[in-house]
Amino acid sequence: MRIRIALLLTLLLGLLAAPVHAEIALKTAWLGEHEAFVAWYAKKMGWDKEAGLSLTMLQFGSGDKIMSTQQEHDWAIAACGAVPVVVSPQIDNVYIIGLANTETEANAIYAREGGPIMQAKGANPQFPDVFGSAESLRGKTILCPVNTSAHYLLDRWLTILGLTEKDVKVSNVLPGPAIDMMSKDFGDAAALWWPANARAAKAGLVEAASSKACGVEHPIVLVVKRDFAHQHPDQVIMFLRLYLRTVAEMQRLGPDTLVEQYRIFALQWYKQDMSREDILEDLRLHPIYNIDQQMALFDDKEKGLPAWISQIADFYARSGSLSPERRAELGRLSFLNPHFLKAVWLTR
Repeated sequence: MRIRIALLLTLLLGLLAAPVHAEIALKTAWLGEHEAFVAWYAKKMGWDKEAGLSLTMLQFGSGDKIMSTQQEHDWAIAACGAVPVVVSPQIDNVYIIGLANTETEANAIYAREGGPIMQAKGANPQFPDVFGSAESLRGKTILCPVNTSAHYLLDRWLTILGLTEKDVKVSNVLPGPAIDMMSKDFGDAAALWWPANARAAKAGLVEAASSKACGVEHPIVLVVKRDFAHQHPDQVIMFLRLYLRTVAEMQRLGPDTLVEQYRIFALQWYKQDMSREDILEDLRLHPIYNIDQQMALFDDKEKGLPAWISQIADFYARSGSLSPERRAELGRLSFLNPHFLKAVWLTR
């Protein structure tokens, strides 16, 4: 306890001592997804400069790439799905310091309309809104990017229906290409996330299982390299304050006001000219959390972030990706570090 208090005091002193006019270059890593919009918008408004930072935003194609190329790209802070963070050997080199958003409603399993998978619903009475059955799925090919939130959902779907991955054929395919493959009659189901979901209907696909129906949460977390956090705690706090300032402003403005800026962002990061309807849906599917909400989620061990992380670790233990010893190590949640967030909260 004394160590934690001393660390918090160090963080506060570092924050108060940090120069307010100098712009410190800070290299960050992001996916081409919603959470990058918060940092992009902050840069667009010049708020990173006001915070004493100059953000560089590196773009990656997957959370696996973000975690596995830490040394190569030398980023300091990143936003990444909790699923690839937990399974990565690099988790010992990072702290989870915040919640970028959740994409629970953005992940779903899709199958062909009228196909055998969609003929069965509620095969498990505890999950009445889940389509599919053991009979309709066994031996089928499912397109799914491994070690991702979609993979986590797939595991849950199969478990609900009394199956494991050994009962099906999992092909490691990202959501975009998966839709193209499904439209050419390859694969029987696909695990997708936004914005691929928006294209699914055009390919004759319908939702077979949502994350909500399956009872899973998909947090996107903010991570910092541990050595960077120890050497530059003031910069970590400055970044979190900037990110949370932008979150609060976005919550105040509401999604309708953000549509035009999001369209520009989507062209740059998604390479898509999104319609107003799709933008509003993207914003709806990715709730963001202010400082008070984040503090509550970090503290709630039963239904908050610690529980979500533990459930993800359980998934990897079931799949054999984590040994019992490694699962026990992760169970201590030593990589969850709320102290930087608390420093922001205490100095609001």
